[in-house]
Amino acid sequence: TPVIWATAEKLEQRELIGKLFYTLKELGVVLCTVEEHARPGETIGEDVLLPIYLSDGAIHLEYYPIGGAFNRTLKLLKMRGVHHGEGVYPYLFARGVGIIVRASPVEIPDEQTRSHGKVFENAIKTAEGMKAPTRVVERIRRMQKSWDYDYSPEEALQILFNSYGLKRGG
Repeated sequence: TPVIWATAEKLEQRELIGKLFYTLKELGVVLCTVEEHARPGETIGEDVLLPIYLSDGAIHLEYYPIGGAFNRTLKLLKMRGVHHGEGVYPYLFARGVGIIVRASPVEIPDEQTRSHGKVFENAIKTAEGMKAPTRVVERIRRMQKSWDYDYSPEEALQILFNSYGLKRGG
């Protein structure tokens, strides 16, 4: 990275990156870096290892362009101060919601596959009954229009409710 290239001395490189990370942390800034790692069988350079070592969190994202439910995965390598799972988790980008991480398998009966109207209608009724902000109900409606996945939207809806501080039963 350009910060590391500022000096040839390894100790100075580490000090520069450390000062950058800790100064930003003191300021309350959230810093997100994207580090490309080596291909399998190649060694990872210090320019990638050092930021990972100094960071509070490191998430490894992989993409396999073969299609299917598990072509995008993530693994939490490090999340300082947080107990986290050590598995590899599939994720997807869902219109109307954003990113959904499939942290646990959700089984749905065959008769519900691709027929999730009731799930969305119940979520809308629940949100309206809880006097949720209009944007929440609209977001659920947008999800319903674009939901074309085989699995139930229940997990994504629960994440949506939780993110707005809405507690629903079941």
